[in-house]
Amino acid sequence: MTREVLVCVDGLRASAHAIPVGVALAEALDAGVHLVRVFDLSHDQLSSRAGMLGAGEAGDEARAAMRAELDAHAAAVSAAGVR
Repeated sequence: MTREVLVCVDGLRASAHAIPVGVALAEALDAGVHLVRVFDLSHDQLSSRAGMLGAGEAGDEARAAMRAELDAHAAAVSAAGVR
């Protein structure tokens, strides 16, 4: 049976404190860690009008920043020896 510990981060520095707790729990359960980051943009950034105003790329930039954040957290989880 595959076990996963779900660790949610929200971009705030304080949320990174959940990662060592998730790693410790995963180690105790012989489980992996699954990191989650919610991608949420306001309706204005997603509307067609926003695209005409040049704000359509805001979502791409935000997504790339979130991906980089998750990659850094994933590296820390891997460095701890947890999948």
